[in-house]
Amino acid sequence: MKKVDFIYKKIIIFFFLLGTTFLMLDVSSNELESVKELKKEKEEHVSSLQKEVAQLEKEIDDLENPKMIEKVLRREGYGKEGEVIYILKVPEPVVPISEIFAQEKRKSIVEKFVDFVTGRNENQ
Repeated sequence: MKKVDFIYKKIIIFFFLLGTTFLMLDVSSNELESVKELKKEKEEHVSSLQKEVAQLEKEIDDLENPKMIEKVLRREGYGKEGEVIYILKVPEPVVPISEIFAQEKRKSIVEKFVDFVTGRNENQ
């Protein structure tokens, strides 16, 4: 009987260790997947930064060309000698947008009628 109990204990310990190992590997695989996703996101970010650097280097090289210098200066608001540059300012709205969205929506006559017929309160 002692030998049978000893074998049962070994079997229980074996399955316990097997289950623990399985759980550890499962957690490790989930962590591995999340690290792979993070790596992919970082690689995409690096590639976008490399594209941006290449574009900026091209713009720097283009600044040796007099036509590109003129184009950049005009984009920045400079003009040729004797030119008149008009700068138009867009007027601010009378009521700021944040206040418009903060206000409660006004109900139309139809909505008020439906609320009256259905017995809904104004505060609901």
